[in-house]
Formats: sequence, structure tokens, C-alpha cells
Amino acid sequence: MKAFTYQRADSAAQAAAAAAKPGAKFIAGRRTKPGHDEGLSPANVKAMMRRLGINFNEEPDNVFPKGIPGFVWSYDSRGKRHRDIFVNRDVVLPKRNMVTAHEFSHAIDDFLGKLSNTLTPDEISELRFVYGTLRSGSEEFTFFHQPEKDYLPHQVNSELLAEGIRAYMADPNYFKTVAPRTATRIRAAVNENLILRRVIQFNSLLAAGLIGAGVRNRTAKDE
Repeated sequence: MKAFTYQRADSAAQAAAAAAKPGAKFIAGRRTKPGHDEGLSPANVKAMMRRLGINFNEEPDNVFPKGIPGFVWSYDSRGKRHRDIFVNRDVVLPKRNMVTAHEFSHAIDDFLGKLSNTLTPDEISELRFVYGTLRSGSEEFTFFHQPEKDYLPHQVNSELLAEGIRAYMADPNYFKTVAPRTATRIRAAVNENLILRRVIQFNSLLAAGLIGAGVRNRTAKDE
């Protein structure tokens, strides 16, 4: 979902506090060497939002436009940037968690100064594959499940990147395998960002071997 803009007098103290603390608490990828790639949980996503000063709101269905389960508000107040995430609380929990992580990924893109506006053709191609696979549940029908179906042309790259970041957080092994160029780009941008790197890090150790399509429910044995 695209980010909206409005004016509101709020404080960015939480984000400033996060920036003042060294070290990332949340790591998507390998956390030890040797070790397995580990994703971030829905609880991790909400904790990261709090540390970044993002207000998280779960609202009833009648608050949302038809067919929109969540969105991000980005706004400036007295020269400071603020962000709110709204998610439909009447959506079933598994989908609600995915929507929350997707909208948080839009906020990450916003922290990065709209990385989505600078994607290369190769990165867009990788992200289209990921987006279509996760939307269709199959690598064979990715072409029919692209953001153009639901979004305006100027929103497409933002949606592709947000879903890519969500996939990277959920299953680093999968994302680094099928979208290596974009994974490198996201990893460098986030890990070098003065605010984000205090909260989240995308580990640079590459996964070994290919895995099946999609970010699926996986057991500890699978990981």
C-alpha cells in the first residue's frame, strides 16, 4: 500500500533514541558462524516498529477502503519525519501478520529515502519473480500476479520492494537464493543506514543451496 502524507504534531523521540543505541538487536540471516539463516517473527516486527518510533494501530474493517488490509501514513511535523502503520484487525491472524510486515517494509523503504525509486531492471526482475511467486504460491504463474493488478504505475516499484523486504525478513535463505542482486542492495542500504542499523541487520553470509519456491511455513528441521 502506498504511503500517505498529512500533518500532525508528534515527537520523533523514539526514533532518535533508537539511533543513539549501538548494535542491531534483530538480525535476518545467519546469527552465528557456522549457523543457519533465521527469519524474523511477527513479534520481532512489532518490536522493531516500537524501537523505530513507528506507531502501530489495529483498527476495525470499516476504517479501511474496500480491499485494503493495511497502509502506512508518513508525515512531517516541525521538520521531523513520523510514521504510522494501520492494519485491519478483522483479517485472519496469519494474513494480518503478513500485512503488518509488508507495511513495516514500506516504512523501511521510507527510512532509506525511497530505495524503491532507484531499483535497477535486474532488481525489478528479481522482485517481480518473488512477488508473483508469493502471491500465486507457484513459480509457474508469477506473470499473472503482479502489483499492476491492484496499484497505479507509480506505486509498483514500492510494492515490489516492500514485498521483497518482507520476504527477506521472513525467510532470508529463500530471498538470497532467488533474488541475490536485490538482497545485496537491501542488505547494504539497511546495514549502512544510521537509524535502521541500530535496530535491524540483514546478515551478509550467503545461504548454501537452493530451496523450494515461496516463503513457506518451515520447521526447525527445515531451517
